[in-house]
Amino acid sequence: MKNIISTILFLFVAIAAFPQQTLRQKLDSIVQVRRLKADSIITRADSAIKANRVGERLDSLIDAKQAKSNFDTDYISRPKEKWTLKARGNLFGAHIGTKLHDDGVKSITSLTADMKTTISFAASYRGITLGLGVNPAKLFKKNSDYELNFNQYGPRFGFDVTLLSANSYKGTTRVGDNEFNVPKGLVHQRAFTTSVYYSFNHRRFSYAAAFSQSYDQLRSAGSLLAGISFLAMRTKGDANEDIGMQKFRIYMGHVGIGAGYAYNYVIDRRWLIHASFLPTVVVINRSNITINGEKEKMPYYFPSLFNTGHFAVIHYFKNYFAGVTAVVNASIIGRSDHQQMTYVKWRARTVFGIRF
Repeated sequence: MKNIISTILFLFVAIAAFPQQTLRQKLDSIVQVRRLKADSIITRADSAIKANRVGERLDSLIDAKQAKSNFDTDYISRPKEKWTLKARGNLFGAHIGTKLHDDGVKSITSLTADMKTTISFAASYRGITLGLGVNPAKLFKKNSDYELNFNQYGPRFGFDVTLLSANSYKGTTRVGDNEFNVPKGLVHQRAFTTSVYYSFNHRRFSYAAAFSQSYDQLRSAGSLLAGISFLAMRTKGDANEDIGMQKFRIYMGHVGIGAGYAYNYVIDRRWLIHASFLPTVVVINRSNITINGEKEKMPYYFPSLFNTGHFAVIHYFKNYFAGVTAVVNASIIGRSDHQQMTYVKWRARTVFGIRF
C-alpha cells in the first residue's frame, strides 16, 4: 500500500513539475493533426463527389447525343463497356509516277518514298478518344518526312484527311532507251488529300465498327456510298546532270465526286471483315507541269479518277480485340500516251485493344 501511494505521489509531482506550455503545445499539435486529417478526409470526399458529378454530367451529355442515333440494334450495338484502351502500330507509304511525251521522246518516272512507322496509344470513354503517337525514326532523326492523319467514321458521314511532306523519294527514270536511278533527296513533295463519304444504310452498316471499334457490327451488312474527294499536291525535282534530270514542278489539284460500296462481313460475332471502294470522277482539274521554267497545263481526259479503298479484319475474344486495317488513296490524271501523273498513298495499321 505504501508503494502504491508513493507511485501516485511521484506521478502527481512529475505532472505538476512538467511545464504547462509544453503540455499545451503537445495537446494543440495533436488537435491540429486530427483536424488536418479530418479536413483531408472531407476534401477527398468533396473531390470524389465533384468527380462523380462531372462523370454523371458527361454520361448525361453522351446519353442525350446517343439517344438521337437511329440504328437497327439487330445489326449494330454500342460496347457495353465504357472504357477502351488501344495500342496501334502504323505503317505509311507513298508512290508517284509520271509518263511524258515530248517531241517524240518518252520518259517514265517511278518513285517511292521511305515507309514511315509510328506507334500510337489511345484511350476512349464511350466514344470520346484521346490518343498519342510516336515516330521512332523522328526521335533518332533518321527521317525528315512527316505525315498527319485525321479521320472520323460517323454513322452517316465520315472522312479521311492526310497531310504529307516527303523528301525521301527515290526510284528510276527512263528517257528513251536510257534508264537512270534517282537518288534520295532530289524530289520533294507536299500533299493534302481528303475523302468524304455518305453511307445510305447507316442504320445497319457501321464504318466505325471496323476502324475505330466504337461500335459493334452484330450481323453482316453493306451500304451504297456517295463521296467527294479533294487532292492538292506539289512535287518538285532538282536538276541533276548525272542522270539527265531537268528541274521540274508538277502541281495536281482536283475535286472529284462519285459513288461506291462498302460491306461488313460478320462471322459468329467474333470476326469482322470489311472492304469498301469509293471511286470518284474528277470534275474540276487544275493540274500543270513546269519544266525548266516552261509551264504547261496538264490536259484533262475522261475519266480521270481518284479512288479510296478501305480494308479491315478484326477479331474479338472476351473483352479484347485485335486486327489490321488499311486505307489506300490512288489518283490518276491524264493519259499514258501524252501526259499522265499517278499518285498512291496508303496507310496500314495493326491494333490491339481492351474494353472494361
